[in-house]
Amino acid sequence: MRYYLIGGDGKTYGPADGQTLQKWAREGRVNAGTILREEEGGAELRADLVPELAEVLQHLPHDAAPLAYPYRPCPNCGSLYDPASRVCPNCGAAGPAAPNGRLVTGNAVADGFLGFVVGFFSWFLYVVGAIALLILYFSIKRQYPAFARGILMGLFAFLVIMLGLFALCLAGMSHM
Repeated sequence: MRYYLIGGDGKTYGPADGQTLQKWAREGRVNAGTILREEEGGAELRADLVPELAEVLQHLPHDAAPLAYPYRPCPNCGSLYDPASRVCPNCGAAGPAAPNGRLVTGNAVADGFLGFVVGFFSWFLYVVGAIALLILYFSIKRQYPAFARGILMGLFAFLVIMLGLFALCLAGMSHM
């Protein structure tokens, strides 16, 4: 039987016969968690369930290659499916949604709200703190000039760091 390989990049390779798959496994391109799709019928299964690969994979280190694609077994029929689709293509059962990352509160909406509150109040505290330090600077600069200069240098350094972090955030958002 021939199979298509779902690569770690999400692309499909093949079809490949058992000997080619064994060669790929020895090269580290296939591991037990690699997803394969049958050429006939299109059923998807993990590489360790393919008879031609089972023995080869037993003799390889478990971390020979990264998992190819985050497929999960359907809770209803057991066939593998992409959890981002939320529906098993084999039986049509709805599965759990694929997480887009870890959650702080366990709820994506609550995490979004919490992030907004923390972000809003963090900037608010930074601004209030900077204003308080500017008031302190102007009130003590004649009596304690060295201390006042230190406050001003600290504020300047804080401003440079915050602008740098803001620039990093913008750069990171442009790659999303």
